[in-house]
Amino acid sequence: MSLADFMHKQASRIEDDHLDEKYGLPSRLKSSANDVLNYVSQATTMSTPRGEAYEWLDAKKFAFSMQSMYILASKQELIELDPKIIVRIDELINNINTKLDDWEKAKASQT
Repeated sequence: MSLADFMHKQASRIEDDHLDEKYGLPSRLKSSANDVLNYVSQATTMSTPRGEAYEWLDAKKFAFSMQSMYILASKQELIELDPKIIVRIDELINNINTKLDDWEKAKASQT
C-alpha cells in the first residue's frame, strides 16, 4: 500500500471514530499525502533540472508535514502509530535528499 493510501485510510478512520475531532487533522493528513504524491510525480517527470529541484523540495516539505500530522494524530490518541510507517516516511525523505544532492552535484559540475 502506498503511503498516500495509508494516510487516507488513517484519516477516514479518524473521521469515522472521532466525530468530535476539532483540529482538522483528517483533512491535513489527506492534503499532505496528496501533496507528497503530487510533487514526487512532478519532480520525477520534470524536464528542467531547476524545476525538478523545486518539486523535490516541495515533496520533502510535504513529507515532513505528513509525518508530523501522523505523529500528532497518534499523540492525540486518534490512531495507533505504526513505527514502520515512520521508517517509510524517513526513507522517502532520505531518497528525496539523495535526489537533491545529485541535483546540487550536477549543478556544481556545470560551473
